[in-house]
Amino acid sequence: MTAKSRVRSMRDLLVFESDRKLVLACDSVGGIGARPGDTFAAGEKDTAYFAARVPLLEVLCAGAQPLMLVDTLCQDIDSAATVIEEFRAIAAEAGINAEGVTGSTEDNVETSVTGIGVVVIGEIMEELLSGGANSGDLIVCVGWPRSAPADRLYKEHPDVVPISAIRTLLRSGLLTDALPVGSKGLEWEVEQLSQSAGLSAIWIDNQPIPVRKSGGPSSCVLLSFAPENEKELHLMIDSSIPWTRVATLEAR
Repeated sequence: MTAKSRVRSMRDLLVFESDRKLVLACDSVGGIGARPGDTFAAGEKDTAYFAARVPLLEVLCAGAQPLMLVDTLCQDIDSAATVIEEFRAIAAEAGINAEGVTGSTEDNVETSVTGIGVVVIGEIMEELLSGGANSGDLIVCVGWPRSAPADRLYKEHPDVVPISAIRTLLRSGLLTDALPVGSKGLEWEVEQLSQSAGLSAIWIDNQPIPVRKSGGPSSCVLLSFAPENEKELHLMIDSSIPWTRVATLEAR
């Protein structure tokens, strides 16, 4: 098998199949931060947190253990100290050892605008979770769609589901799929989750959640599981985190 044939895409991931099954996710941020030329003002820690959060959740929700976080920063290493510190903190929250965090800074040319790229590499220890939902499963949204500039986002925002909560739910072994909600909104992501499993989503009536609003930096995550496991799963996380039933899955 050639190297080319061993690489395939699954939603927002690249999956590399060899003796070890690796997944890769990435994200970028530009013009958002605390630098003088930024278009949208935000704290350095919050900018770094949300930049890394998206690919970390994509890897975790695939059922993988994140191994490495690589950041590329368009600023010098001295001015990037706070950003790098936050990358190390969120990597640790996702289970990455300190040795698994590396990156590069721009130390040759003076810059005035925030530019961040983040790549996360993880390993599937058992089976890829993505696309594993079953007919009859319930889809729940944990967290609430929030996105700047419409919303003021910060690390401890009560509607932003913590990475630690998602890790707890994933470790339960009760989830059949998990998918972070991004800028295309919950409606788009529900269809992605159902289609990747070859199923149809049946929306629950009278939704309180805005299904077309951007989830921004994955402020919320979709989970699928057998309905009888809902109570057990919900009790695993803080009751203050939004938990909304959005759809059920059935065969086409």
